[in-house]
Amino acid sequence: MRTFLLFLACLGIEQAGGAATNELLPFRTNFVSRASLSTNQLDSVVTLAHLCGIQKIVAVSTELHLGGTTIQVAGDEKVEGRSVTFKTLQIYPNGGRRVRPVDAPSVGEFWAGSAKPELQERTIVRIGDREMRVGLLNGITPAGADKVVEAFVKGRVRNEALWLKDEFSKVDVTQPSWIGISQGTPYITFASSPNVLFSFSLDGNQVTIVNVVQMYE
Repeated sequence: MRTFLLFLACLGIEQAGGAATNELLPFRTNFVSRASLSTNQLDSVVTLAHLCGIQKIVAVSTELHLGGTTIQVAGDEKVEGRSVTFKTLQIYPNGGRRVRPVDAPSVGEFWAGSAKPELQERTIVRIGDREMRVGLLNGITPAGADKVVEAFVKGRVRNEALWLKDEFSKVDVTQPSWIGISQGTPYITFASSPNVLFSFSLDGNQVTIVNVVQMYE
């Protein structure tokens, strides 16, 4: 722990109560609003991930769910073309709504949902100099994902109703999580609002949001 904190201190990153940033860390961080981690908390998360079998961490991200904050650690990834496979571990803070199993591995104020990481697959989507990892479901192709994500990131978005515009204004479009098809209509989710599914249509290089569905855990 001391070595990790000294490393952060040398980079000028605040340790006590400060939010960890993406700058110069040995892995990516992607923290949503109201769910950031201080460097002390991040150190506990890293230690717990190592304890559960993730040897090389490539990203730490946070999401807000109905049950509270979820921290996802991704690591040990393998890249083949645009396909990325990697291990993930779900970590939760003490005191949340989720029931902590008696035998759950823990470090500091955090515990892991499982002692064994899960294997995940994502597709690399690049928009300009930004690289995103997006899950594709139900026949969505990488080329299709490129068009959809580019339209959202570059603001080529219309809404069929004012209330849809209000819902969409709450998301961070630079953090797409999943793109899929449900009952013939494509949809997308974002890390900043993981429980909200946006159904849309694609016309050329522009998307139109046609519905918003709130998912429950």
